[in-house]
Amino acid sequence: MTSRYGTFHPAAESRRAEMADQRKAIMEELNRIGEASRSDYEIAQARENSLTNDLAKMVGAAAQSKESQVVLRELDTVAQAYRRMYESYLQKFHETVQKESFPVSDSRIITYATPPLAPSQPRTILVMALALLLGGGAGIGTAMVQKTFDRSIRSASQVRRAFDLDCLGIVPCVVQSPIFGRARTEASFVAVVEAPESRFSKSLQEIKTSLDMARALRSIRRIGILSAEPGAGKSTLTSNLAVLYSLSGRRILVIDADLQGPGLSHLTSGGAGLLEVLDGSEPVATAIRHPERVPYALLAPSGHDTPLDTRFHLGSERMRVMLDGLQEQYDLTIIDLPAFSTSVDARAISVHLDAVVLVIECGVTSVEDVSVMLNAIAGSNVAVLGVVLNKADVRTAGES
Repeated sequence: MTSRYGTFHPAAESRRAEMADQRKAIMEELNRIGEASRSDYEIAQARENSLTNDLAKMVGAAAQSKESQVVLRELDTVAQAYRRMYESYLQKFHETVQKESFPVSDSRIITYATPPLAPSQPRTILVMALALLLGGGAGIGTAMVQKTFDRSIRSASQVRRAFDLDCLGIVPCVVQSPIFGRARTEASFVAVVEAPESRFSKSLQEIKTSLDMARALRSIRRIGILSAEPGAGKSTLTSNLAVLYSLSGRRILVIDADLQGPGLSHLTSGGAGLLEVLDGSEPVATAIRHPERVPYALLAPSGHDTPLDTRFHLGSERMRVMLDGLQEQYDLTIIDLPAFSTSVDARAISVHLDAVVLVIECGVTSVEDVSVMLNAIAGSNVAVLGVVLNKADVRTAGES
């Protein structure tokens, strides 16, 4: 460009400036590479010095270990020599003692020992006292810990303190004769007739009296019996309560709405039931049965398999219309509701009820389970008449 355009042409000047910048960049890159190489060299040199020092230490330790092994072998040799010397002197001593005709004894009998009058060990009274003290303390501590962490409901006073609800009755645990090698812990569905003087029957009569007092204060025609968990005995209480009302001259209808469990269905011989009535395939008059074993009318769930969407039937408008119609034919309708923990049916049907009675299995149902039930049915404006403690120990359940 210089030969073509001249020395001071802008293009030549630009090329010369660009070449100068390239030379400067090349020198800077060479300097950077040199610095990096110098740093790597210094690091490698430091590692070499460290390895050299470690090797020197290891060589010194190995030499010291060899010296220690030599000293150990010498001491071991000396110890073995002394041991052989000791064993030799000991053997000679025994030989000398055996050669003596009258060995000299270093002890003599002063008086003969007599058997002790009482054992010196163990000290029975002290051991018994300590065992009683420690056992009592451990028992009291275990009982206090168990009571602290036990959240199950066991007494009527606990119900009043926790929920401010009345205890309508305390039903004792009934143990019947073994069936198939196992004893039943529930009464029969007509126990108030089979054993009218039993404690179970008297407890049911107290519950009926409490319900009559509640019905005298408000109009209650439809009562639901609800429990937190299956197996609390609500079906048995429902049936016996209905028997008592029937024997007093009332027209009683029991609706078995527990679609998840057996409930009272086995009292009937099958056929159409509650689900067919709600589906509109069967009139309620033909679905209601009058079993021979019980004096009340019964509307069982169904004689067929329960459909998957039955939970939507119990809270439907058909259910309300059916209950309103049955209210004219019967003095009281008692509904055996499904367990709250296994189905939402109890919450769905509660809007059509006048009142609910909670059945608590003593020692099994927890405070949290009852709180969940009360919170769930609080929005349905249904009255909670009270609580029944079922399968209880009457000696402790009624303590205040």
